[in-house]
Amino acid sequence: VQLLRPARIEALAWSSEARQRLATFGARPPATADAVLWGEAERAGLAFSRHGPVWIAHGDPAGEARDAISAIWRFRDLCERNGARPAFIDVGPENLRIYADTGLQTLPDAKRPGRYLACDAQRDLEVVQAA
Repeated sequence: VQLLRPARIEALAWSSEARQRLATFGARPPATADAVLWGEAERAGLAFSRHGPVWIAHGDPAGEARDAISAIWRFRDLCERNGARPAFIDVGPENLRIYADTGLQTLPDAKRPGRYLACDAQRDLEVVQAA
């Protein structure tokens, strides 16, 4: 029965503890965010903010590479379950294929040379660029 039930994904409130934990994984945590989401093994995570129907993750997930990939997928699933669309700002080239696999388009970030945005470019680009 448990295999038929979707996995429960919970984001935790943004706090100084969450910020500090992300920093121990090597992240540059944002000063403000709405929540943090950990990968399945809790060895990687990301901070994100809610902008109406678009939830924007601040950078690539920090931490163990395998768990960072699970954090990307968990973020996409969390957004989908809450009627939001996922987006990522200030990401590097390492995970561009993963973002594409989740259905996002990646574009060079005009504000940050060598960095990228990952989003639904047709619907969400303006919101993501303003973030």
